[in-house]
Amino acid sequence: VYAIPGTESGPIGAIIGGWQVAGVYQWQSGQPLTIESGRDNAGWGLGSNRAIKTGQPFEPPAGSDRLVFFNRAAFAVNPNGTFGETLRGEYFGPDRWTVDLNLSKRFNLPAATNIEFRAEFFNLFNTVNFNNPGTNVSNAATFGRINGAQDPRIMQFGLKFGF
Repeated sequence: VYAIPGTESGPIGAIIGGWQVAGVYQWQSGQPLTIESGRDNAGWGLGSNRAIKTGQPFEPPAGSDRLVFFNRAAFAVNPNGTFGETLRGEYFGPDRWTVDLNLSKRFNLPAATNIEFRAEFFNLFNTVNFNNPGTNVSNAATFGRINGAQDPRIMQFGLKFGF
């Protein structure tokens, strides 16, 4: 918490001075992705197997839509009787960063009472933080595409009366 410098004396100072600001900067690398085939071709009965690599590059093709996170042609469904070859968490999704800010001021009133004003901003700069892309090779509609984003800017204001 940082107290913004300024005088608190006089009527103007009572409004302008005494503010406090606090912030949080958060950066996260992408979450691990496991590319799955979407089928149980190994016949083990415990869900889908991993995909196989086709030898194509992982990076999306040039000129792709920005929601295409990786090259869909780089993976294929595993053949019957195999478990696939991609590793758990071998790839990583999009990075994420946000700045949260809190601005507050306490106004002292007579008889040992006060009012505290708060303004809180989450994702202050309204940065688009994408969700992970679809990782199921068998789901052509979502595979390799980012289909959503995390919360946009959220603001909340509060007024607290202390006595």
